[in-house]
Amino acid sequence: MNNKFNPTRILSANVQVTNLRTLSEREKKISTSRELAAAADTIAFLTEQLTSRLKKSELAPVSKEFKVYSDPGHSWLAVKVNYLEELGIDLDQISNFSYRKGGTVYLEEDSDAAVLVNRLTELGQAFTLKEIHHKVKSPIRTYASLHQTEVD
Repeated sequence: MNNKFNPTRILSANVQVTNLRTLSEREKKISTSRELAAAADTIAFLTEQLTSRLKKSELAPVSKEFKVYSDPGHSWLAVKVNYLEELGIDLDQISNFSYRKGGTVYLEEDSDAAVLVNRLTELGQAFTLKEIHHKVKSPIRTYASLHQTEVD
């Protein structure tokens, strides 16, 4: 074996090591690029899911407050017609025992209010009820029945 110093052999070995390092760095870059692409896809998916959930939650804030008007004989839960529509509640689901004035429906307590409460519960929407009690007959009783022409 020849133990002489051979600069060409050393130079060749250095080039091979440099090429291996460069190849290794390229592989790392490719691997990193793939990981970044996968992460970007995951972020896009999660963003889409979150946006979809936020759109649903835009129907109502974290906790929605409803007013419940009552008199000695009955109670009604007040809700805007457009809010019922946003929730997917058709006015045909509501009986004639509920009233309407302007853009507000007064859902009677015995069954119609349950339609709204059940839908909110189904959607996971938190809500509170604020009672407004009339000691005598409520003016709501003078409003038009939901499915009749409004009385001014």
